[in-house]
Amino acid sequence: MNYFRGLVLLGMFCFICSSFVNGQNTKIDNVVGAIWKLTLSPSGELKVFNLRATKNKKIFIEGEEIGSWKIIGNDKVTIEFTKRPLLKGTMELNKTRNKPPTYAGKLKRSDGTEVPVKMVMIED
Repeated sequence: MNYFRGLVLLGMFCFICSSFVNGQNTKIDNVVGAIWKLTLSPSGELKVFNLRATKNKKIFIEGEEIGSWKIIGNDKVTIEFTKRPLLKGTMELNKTRNKPPTYAGKLKRSDGTEVPVKMVMIED
């Protein structure tokens, strides 16, 4: 009986320690909205971001507001990023797929460069 109780206590201790260590580097994201996976490929290498788009037309990454979005027509969206140097600029995206909702286009940065982008909805 003592052996079993010791195993249970050891298991609980390991679970608590791993939860603490895993949560150390994560920010709390309490923003409510759809989760999108944004993939851009500047200079041939892929950069992937998970962002959250809210119903009040704001964009967040890790709880920080970084931009806004608006719908243009049936299958077009414009996104403006005001923070994060890698993303700062404007995107015009066209819908390429309905399920899951997928958009593609280019990010036009303030320095004049253009980067191909793809956005896929992960969770609504």
